[in-house]
Amino acid sequence: MPDPAVVPFGEWPSPVTAACLVQGAAGISEVIADPVQPWVLWWAENRPDEGGRTAVMRRDLRGGESQEVTPPDANVRTRVHEYGGGSWWPHDGSLYYVEFADQRLRRIDQPGARPLLLTAEPPEPRARRYADGRVTPDGQWSVCVQERHDTGGEPANELVAVATDGSQQVVPLWSGSDFVMTPRVSPDGSMLAWISWDHPNMPWDATRLHVHELGDAELGPEVQVLGRGGDRSLCEPGWDPGAAGAEPRLMVCSDHDDWWGLYEVNLDSGSLLPVVAGDFDVATPPWVFGMQRWAAAGGTVAAVAGMPAGDQILVDGRAVRLIDSSMSSLTIARNAPDGAEVLAYAGAGYRHEPEVAVVRIDGAGRAGRNAVRTARELGLGAGLLIEPEAITFPTGGDGSAVAHALYYPPANPACAGPAGDRPPLLVTAPGGPTAAARRQLQLGGVFWTSRGIAVVDVDYRGSTGYGRSYRRALDGAWGVADV
Repeated sequence: MPDPAVVPFGEWPSPVTAACLVQGAAGISEVIADPVQPWVLWWAENRPDEGGRTAVMRRDLRGGESQEVTPPDANVRTRVHEYGGGSWWPHDGSLYYVEFADQRLRRIDQPGARPLLLTAEPPEPRARRYADGRVTPDGQWSVCVQERHDTGGEPANELVAVATDGSQQVVPLWSGSDFVMTPRVSPDGSMLAWISWDHPNMPWDATRLHVHELGDAELGPEVQVLGRGGDRSLCEPGWDPGAAGAEPRLMVCSDHDDWWGLYEVNLDSGSLLPVVAGDFDVATPPWVFGMQRWAAAGGTVAAVAGMPAGDQILVDGRAVRLIDSSMSSLTIARNAPDGAEVLAYAGAGYRHEPEVAVVRIDGAGRAGRNAVRTARELGLGAGLLIEPEAITFPTGGDGSAVAHALYYPPANPACAGPAGDRPPLLVTAPGGPTAAARRQLQLGGVFWTSRGIAVVDVDYRGSTGYGRSYRRALDGAWGVADV
């Protein structure tokens, strides 16, 4: 390889163009194994080349090709809470989804089939919206969030059961708070768990976990409520069906110990037993529906641990080394009806964009990773795509506080800066409270580093990934602590 040409920093020729930032790009999110047919894996794709619409795909892990299940003109997105996520869910080979244009809930049973409308046309366009559902084990009801905009005032958030047969029957279940999310039905259908919160709190400040008995489209007695004290953010509830013969257990993420750890809920006492916890966040701020960073089945528990330089997966408490540095939407699938359990997720790294990854982990903790939906081929040399350095620096008026950042030096094997010169530095920051620098390949950053410009992506005080105290350091200090 020839010696790099000496070129002033900021003037390096680069193969990374503005056009290649979006051409052929696809966002991958919400990977879910079918709860009845766990060898069928589902995921959502956001497609900039198709007007930004979102399609839902599925893949049979026993073999075959990926299939687009939603119609070619569908755009799967909910407007509940206005941030999206949780706009679809599978059950027994069928897909339940919300169409962005009218916000009505539909069911489609196979690619090319005509979707069945499950909710009626509201009095006003998009006045009733749906999100974040799960189907009861008997397949009769889809329990989800409904947001009503026909109240004459602030929209009403409530839990409802929607009949799956096309009768368009919608049965109210619960409406006791300003906001609700993440209704999750127990494996035997006997209980329902969900999250609620009220103004002025945001869901990363203070929420409650509710558990009730569940009948036929009817809530039974209260089993447990956690978080009444308003001192913690509870999120990502879900049920671990357990190994054969074991009782299902309810798990939830909580930051009562400063970090969002994963805990088992004692339904008798309301106490929390640590399952995956440490100086790292398992959960992320629940701006959107449907994002879960842990999964459990068959006695196995997998969770994402957010580290300064990138995510790491822990399986039964043991770290598993993978090429992905950003992981979300964990689910446990099977590679056949009686086959081995595999871990699936949406994963990206510093050298590849998001993929749908399937990982089989042996007894020694070794992982065999296979991408069932690969990222686009960028055609860029490895020398252009680098891992950042996680750094800290003093901040605050007297420098006594600490802030965090990811530093990317200039990187282009074809060029070097003049000896003794320093590169320009581009400073970026995530766009909002509780956000964080993305621990994955960002071509927008490579656009600059490949031209000889260094980039530092700052996780200012108020960012996620450093515990509740750091996240709340921005409270009452917007425009001060973050700059």
